[in-house]
Amino acid sequence: MIRKVVFRACIWVALGLPLYAQTEVTAAMVVSSVCLLLILELSLLVDSEKLENGLLVLAFAEVFLVLYLKGARLWQYGVTVIILAFTAYQTFMERSLQKALEKTKMIRDQGVETSDKLRIANRKLRQEQDRDVHLATLAERSRIAREIHDNVGHMLSRAIMLLGAVRTVNKDKSLDIYLDKLAGTLDEAMRQMRSSVHDLHDESVDLGKNVNDVIVRLSEHYTVNADIDIGMGLDNLRVMALIAILREASSNIIRHSNATAVDITLHEHPGFVTLTVQDNGRVDRSVKSMLAAREAPGIGLSNIRERASELGGNAEFSADDGFKVFVNLPKGTLPVRGYENG
Repeated sequence: MIRKVVFRACIWVALGLPLYAQTEVTAAMVVSSVCLLLILELSLLVDSEKLENGLLVLAFAEVFLVLYLKGARLWQYGVTVIILAFTAYQTFMERSLQKALEKTKMIRDQGVETSDKLRIANRKLRQEQDRDVHLATLAERSRIAREIHDNVGHMLSRAIMLLGAVRTVNKDKSLDIYLDKLAGTLDEAMRQMRSSVHDLHDESVDLGKNVNDVIVRLSEHYTVNADIDIGMGLDNLRVMALIAILREASSNIIRHSNATAVDITLHEHPGFVTLTVQDNGRVDRSVKSMLAAREAPGIGLSNIRERASELGGNAEFSADDGFKVFVNLPKGTLPVRGYENG
């Protein structure tokens, strides 16, 4: 902008010197002056650097033409050359500065873009590391559950059987009270062992792996589009419910649908988690009528609705474009046991 103003002022000065040097003005001079002004304005409006340079050269030539037609003196030529040289130098410097600013901006933008990419890559790396740690934890829990069941459970069962044999052959009634207490202790130990194994098994259930298993199963028959965005902050009840609902919905598609494609969307939000399973199959009118009456057409869909309701959520079914199952579950207040920092 500054260059254009300076350039316009310099051209006017260069043009004014010969015009006011003498009193006689001819038609050729007027035409030349008008042409110069038009060329000047065009050079200030164009965006192309090459075209602007050409117009500037043409403007300079026009100035000297005016000087020649006016029969200007030598000092007038000299002043005009100095003014035009200053204008050219100022133009060159402004363009250099503009290019430097553009390069600086480009480098800054590239730096910001690179920083964003690194931040995203670091976040993904941390998520993958957390995921690996979580999977390793689940695998270890599963191993411990098997060890307890196979070893401790077997020994407790053997002790209970031996105690039963001892009570059968025992003739001393005074020992019955002690044998009863021992039997009660062994039964309680067996009960607690089974409860611990069951809890370890529940905690070792990986939602992501089970979802992937369902996707692989459906992929054998349909084109599957999956959009999965879940963390590790869901409690075990919701994890088990989502797995059961997804399996039920996929089983209904395999058994009843003539679809060719299935869309699965599982998203975790700050306060709730949503699951959507939709196919592109044709839905019978009777099924649509039941859905319009808010009835679940089948035991499987009724089970889905009951599971969602038990956890304070809801399940909706629709048949506008294929069959769609939508489940919304509020997140529990407790984190996954053993992984509170996930």
